[in-house]
Amino acid sequence: MGSEKGGDSEHDRAAALKEAGRAASAGDPLGMLSALHRSRYLDGLVRRLGATWQYLSQDDVYDCVARAVDQTYVKVAAGDQVIALPGLLYRIASRRCSDLNRDQARRRHSEVDELPEPDGMLDVLSAPANPGPDPDALRREALKRAREMVPLLGEANIQMVATYLLDAVEARREVSDEDIASATGLTKNTAGRLRRRVFERLEKRAREAGLWEVDLEDALADPEAEMEESE
Repeated sequence: MGSEKGGDSEHDRAAALKEAGRAASAGDPLGMLSALHRSRYLDGLVRRLGATWQYLSQDDVYDCVARAVDQTYVKVAAGDQVIALPGLLYRIASRRCSDLNRDQARRRHSEVDELPEPDGMLDVLSAPANPGPDPDALRREALKRAREMVPLLGEANIQMVATYLLDAVEARREVSDEDIASATGLTKNTAGRLRRRVFERLEKRAREAGLWEVDLEDALADPEAEMEESE
């Protein structure tokens, strides 16, 4: 990756992102915004979130990122301590994408539920012979509990990787160490190491809290994906 015209090289963008982080830590919101713009980090963030939340429109993703920037600006202007600016922006924007995706899914399901059913036949055909726990409901609860534990996992990089992994689980999207590295700016080796550490720490926290008696990765697994692998 050689130098580019106008001094807009990868090195320049990385330096601008570091400058944005320093400005945020120093309580300079305008300096943070200026350096963020020069770093083009937000453009990459929109692309990464768009690839994860494929049901959201590009305008939706842009809005989530913009709101994350606004929220961070307010924190910096208020004098709140901001550490690891890229990770903070990613976590806030990703959380907003997750919430928006969930809201839109609920609306789609609600519209389907409101369709008239001919003579109750759909009720008969869709009723399970032996009703049991809803796997999707269990999975949603596992995700909710896991997200609540993310702030307890330790340093910012682990929290960033944990958020990315849980977003991918919720979106039913498989990710590799390369995907994590590309999304977070970490090296592939670091991404793989932190990926393992995330699940180890989530499992430990879950067992300490007595939340699950089963392996956390199993609780978060996609039943449809497991069925496809077994065929």
